Amino acid sequence: MRWSHDGKEIFYLTDDKMMAAAVKADATHFEIASARPLFDIRIPADRLGVYDVSRDGRFLITMTEQPSVSDTLTLVINWPALLRK
Repeated sequence: MRWSHDGKEIFYLTDDKMMAAAVKADATHFEIASARPLFDIRIPADRLGVYDVSRDGRFLITMTEQPSVSDTLTLVINWPALLRK
């Protein structure tokens, strides 16, 4: 969970969405409005806390690239002969 820089919202991640909820607080009470989805995102469970919110409300989210699976195999036959050329 992250607070907005003005303290009026909190942001948090679910399994597939970035959520926001407005916050009202003073010396005597604390109120959180219903959360609303901001955008869809898929982050591995071990990376859920790796994000931040800038002063202008933009998000910085570190992502790890998933290794791509290739179904192409290149087989070079008689490669020593290619080295002599």
